[in-house]
Amino acid sequence: MHNKEYGKGMERLTLELLEWPELCRQLASYALSSKGAELCRGLLPWNSKSEAAQQMALTSEMVLFLQKHDLLAISEFGGVEELLGKAEKGQRLLGRDLAQVAEFLGSVARARRALLRAQELCPGLWGMAQALDEAAWIKEAIDAAIDSEGNVKDQASPRLRVLRKEAKQRREAVLRQLEDFLRRTQASGFLQDNYYTLRENRFVLPIRAEARARLGGIVHDISSSGATCFLEPPWLVELNNSLRMAELEAEKEAQRILEMLSRWVGQEAAALRVDLEVLATVDMIQARARLSGVLAGCEPKPAEQGELLLRGLRHPLLVLRGKDVVANDLWMAPQERVMVISGPNAGGKTVFLKALGLAALMARAGLHIPAQEGSRMPFFGKVLADIGDQQDIQQDFSTFSAHMRNLREILQSSTQESLVLLDELAGSTDPQEGAALALSILERLMEKGSLVVATTHYPQVKAWAQEKPGALNGAMEFDWERLTPTFRMRQGIPGQSSALEIARKMQLPEEVLEPALRRLEKDEIRLEGLLRDLQLERKGLEEELSKAQATRSRLEELAASQEELVRSLKEEREGFLKEKRRRLSAEIQEARERIRDLLAGLAGSPQRRKLEESRIKLEELAHTLGPQPLLSQEKVLPLGDAKPGDQVHVTALGQTGILLDEPSAKKGRVRVLLGRMEVWVDAECLGRVESPSSRQAEDRPASVVWTAPGAESPAQLDLRGKRAEDALEELAAYLDKALLGPWPQVRIIHGHGTGALKRAVRKWLSESSWVPGFRPGRRGEGGDGVTVVSLRGGIPEQELGILEPADQDREKTPRRRMDG
Repeated sequence: MHNKEYGKGMERLTLELLEWPELCRQLASYALSSKGAELCRGLLPWNSKSEAAQQMALTSEMVLFLQKHDLLAISEFGGVEELLGKAEKGQRLLGRDLAQVAEFLGSVARARRALLRAQELCPGLWGMAQALDEAAWIKEAIDAAIDSEGNVKDQASPRLRVLRKEAKQRREAVLRQLEDFLRRTQASGFLQDNYYTLRENRFVLPIRAEARARLGGIVHDISSSGATCFLEPPWLVELNNSLRMAELEAEKEAQRILEMLSRWVGQEAAALRVDLEVLATVDMIQARARLSGVLAGCEPKPAEQGELLLRGLRHPLLVLRGKDVVANDLWMAPQERVMVISGPNAGGKTVFLKALGLAALMARAGLHIPAQEGSRMPFFGKVLADIGDQQDIQQDFSTFSAHMRNLREILQSSTQESLVLLDELAGSTDPQEGAALALSILERLMEKGSLVVATTHYPQVKAWAQEKPGALNGAMEFDWERLTPTFRMRQGIPGQSSALEIARKMQLPEEVLEPALRRLEKDEIRLEGLLRDLQLERKGLEEELSKAQATRSRLEELAASQEELVRSLKEEREGFLKEKRRRLSAEIQEARERIRDLLAGLAGSPQRRKLEESRIKLEELAHTLGPQPLLSQEKVLPLGDAKPGDQVHVTALGQTGILLDEPSAKKGRVRVLLGRMEVWVDAECLGRVESPSSRQAEDRPASVVWTAPGAESPAQLDLRGKRAEDALEELAAYLDKALLGPWPQVRIIHGHGTGALKRAVRKWLSESSWVPGFRPGRRGEGGDGVTVVSLRGGIPEQELGILEPADQDREKTPRRRMDG
């Protein structure tokens, strides 16, 4: 699929001037099939903006595909179309023809399956793959009957296998008879030489001419000397006839198989022609993607407002020829419609124009342009160029006349969507008249809204571009130290022709250069000097800017490294604090169990009270190690005007407590309540805490309900609706506090639900060595949706109750006496 309708006249001439056919020939070298290469050579820019965008999207998809997958293995299928025509007409295809059809179908199947697997990455290519018909049954039939060399296999049919076996046996019988004859002593009197050979597909013997009459038989050939006759003796005639009949039968069966396969191919010819077209197009798209890789190209983003931004533009043909190409940037805002580029001869002005024109044509043809990511380009409905020497001797046109003819057509056909490229505008004539004509042409094209890039040596045109709104200057840079062009285009300033400097470099005599320099007007000499100084100053500023940008990048890298270090240290500190609390909690739990064992053994002892006091202090310490909010979830502020009662963060301990003193009192040391313990802390080690969770605490119902002694309902903890893991953490913290309270028992409300939370709670209680005992709730206590935990002494086993029947089918929760 390619664009067969393209503009005529100047548009066609522009393709030649910009060397578009050569670019297409280079593109064709990346195709894997002759059909795909043919499409590449005939590629033309699309006139439709939507079609150009669709083709560009397919190229970008293939670039992504090739980044993640291997190259699509497309075999040569140039002659398949002709074979389909023969098969459609009922002609029998040869074995090698059918093998070629099978190889083509293999390419179709491989391409289709590879692209279908990339639906998410390449939706457009996936849609094309949907149009491919593998015709797997034909390929399987051909593969089963024809080998890769085009020979019909013995297994092609049962009959052919039998016939070929019989023919083989008969051939072996003939050869045995011939070998036996050659071994006989009397044969030496007849034979010219001791061998046998084939003539007209029949075995014969080389017999002396004088012995022919004695043997009899059929002469098939005579040597050039006439001394040898190639004779088929009577005894060999029958053997040859038998062999030939068997071979003809086998050959007839093989031809029948070829005819059958050819007929099947003819039946599917229409579908296979679609495969030919689609696969050739896929091959061309793959060639476009491969070219993008070689050019390090990109998909230019559309610029709906008419802005043109090209980063690192290079001439594609110079890149493909292995030249060291200088990349250039170009930016024209929507309101800027004309750029005038000036500078020395052989400084790269024409190459820059051609690179720009080819980029515009490539974008219209669905090709990635040789520029960097971030480039933007509007859709140019027409690309019109007048470049180079176009003298026409046959029509008696001078170079100037040929340019004027082209400019007439450009002025007539250009539109608001046109890109116009003019090289040495209105040159090859009187400078004064040429400059005036050039200005008129530029102003007319600007009125029509075309985007124009023109090169010139005329000072009047440079001055116009510097002052005219919507126009700007560009200069091809010149290295004044080496007196050579750098081929870099600089926007915003006009360039210098540098003709005298280049002439001096080319070693023109000084007696010629000095008078030429004297003839220049003083204003022109001053202007050239100012431009030279301006270019040198700009070059110095750009070098300084480059150094500043490098320094900034280094600083940004250091800042990012510093942030990463701080983050790592915070994570390490939080991990250390978590590990510290975990170890202390484990030690406290161990101490708690030892104290409980000691209390059990010291019943009635006077030491029991002191041990009980130690237990209370231990529980207070455990409370201070309760769950603390993570630093990442808090906002730690300077202590500032914090007042007693505010939450503060103790940096040294990594814990949060309540401030009890004014920060300015006590000579910098203040009291902080951590759980139930008061500690003295330096004010410098404190920070005021503002936590999102604490700000919302007033609006959240508390899950723990504490009831004073003598109230109507006992203390309780409601865990309904919580995840088992969170509920068990809350249960542990709650029981730590409850053991210090006055209640002999508390209620744990978990509800019925699925029973998972109830089983988790009771399992945890049964495995906790510091919980004296527990039982299900009674009728007036909430039934089996509640577990009553004893905090003082035990509960008789008969009061434990029975767990609900559903638990009996699961892993049983161990029950034990609440015997203290």
